[in-house]
Amino acid sequence: MSLIYFVLIAIIILSFILAVLYRQGEQAKKETTNKKPPHAKNTKLTNSSASLNLKQAPKPKVSKLKKHIITEDQKYWIGLIDSRVKVMPSDFIKTIGLDIESLGRDHFNEYKANESRIPKEKRKEVALDRLQGLKSIQGYIKEKGSKAQNFHLDASIKGASLYASLLGIEITS
Repeated sequence: MSLIYFVLIAIIILSFILAVLYRQGEQAKKETTNKKPPHAKNTKLTNSSASLNLKQAPKPKVSKLKKHIITEDQKYWIGLIDSRVKVMPSDFIKTIGLDIESLGRDHFNEYKANESRIPKEKRKEVALDRLQGLKSIQGYIKEKGSKAQNFHLDASIKGASLYASLLGIEITS
């Protein structure tokens, strides 16, 4: 059982590393075009701490059939959740007895273990980007996603929130 858990953690860490590297490549492309991702418009970092206000403006009323317009940035985060669903299917999660809290702590540990790959001055920015990116797909996944996607999204948000708090980022919901 411990070997299975070790392999599971190794797979999670590798998928995170690949996601971070891919994300850094995407950010480098955005920097060359001087465009900010849609969620970065209202992000403010201060010297000592950062604040993240996740309250969303009231949405205009739409017909009973809700339509979701997915941005390129959101496609990345949906892809991350999908990769986590593939790596850890629901039956495997049930077998090893993980819940949202425990998997969220595992994600937090993964972010903490890999933070040395991110320059210290960029860690808050990356943590905010991760948390905002995951939060940005929450409505879509809740409405259109599978149980497994919802489970992994909730655990990912839990881990991202824990890591952001560790960095001193104040999170208001």
